[in-house]
This record gives sequence, C-alpha cells and structure tokens, in this order.
Amino acid sequence: MVVFLTLFKIASSTATDIGMGQILEFFGMEVIGGVVFGLVLSWITYRFMKSIDDCDIKVIITLAAVMSVK
Repeated sequence: MVVFLTLFKIASSTATDIGMGQILEFFGMEVIGGVVFGLVLSWITYRFMKSIDDCDIKVIITLAAVMSVK
C-alpha cells in the first residue's frame, strides 16, 4: 500500500523534477506514521484487555481493533 501511494504521489505531482529525497521523505513519512498509529492502537487495545477477564470479550476487542483500521 505504501509503495502504491508513493507511486501515485509521483504520478499526480505537477512538479517536473521529483527528486529521490522527496520520494524517500514521503515514503518515510508513510512508514513512520503507520508504525506510530499501530503502536497507539495496540496500546489502547492492551489497556482495554488488561482489565477484562472474559476471553470471548478479548477476542471481540482484538477483532474490533483490527477491523477499525480499514
């Protein structure tokens, strides 16, 4: 997905000179943003599951966290 977004950014850019630095900057921003988002979502999910003892509810919380990203 990140590679597709990077290629789309290049194709839709109006600038005639797109450098490797701009491509790496956009790619890095997407990757770092995804990692930070995943860590925050994981931490919130962990905090919810820490206080619950029912395994069925933990499975539902895990599935809800995964499906909420899409």
